[in-house]
Amino acid sequence: MSPILFPVFVLEIETGDIKLINDEINLKILIEEFLDILSTDFKFWDKNGYQLIFGKQFLTNGTSSFERSQQTFEQELRSCLLNLARRKGKKLIGLEKRSLVDIYSMVDNDL
Repeated sequence: MSPILFPVFVLEIETGDIKLINDEINLKILIEEFLDILSTDFKFWDKNGYQLIFGKQFLTNGTSSFERSQQTFEQELRSCLLNLARRKGKKLIGLEKRSLVDIYSMVDNDL
């Protein structure tokens, strides 16, 4: 399997909050902390919107031990980012050609 394409988007399903994880070390820290509730409370996507699934083996085997969806879930991730923007009171337009990372930066920007 090809390596994870960082950054990884992490959606906390209950709150709708999204984090951006830029490296394997921080991804492992998050997975270890929430391992028991990982599959029910979080969703993960790579930088291109492919959904990622992690399990306990990821903690020992690293990036060689995860599942990636065969199709992109980019639209689902875009929708989650736009919902987060609305909750933060931000109006984002003209996003069709923007990368997911760019959209996240716009949502996360507190200016």
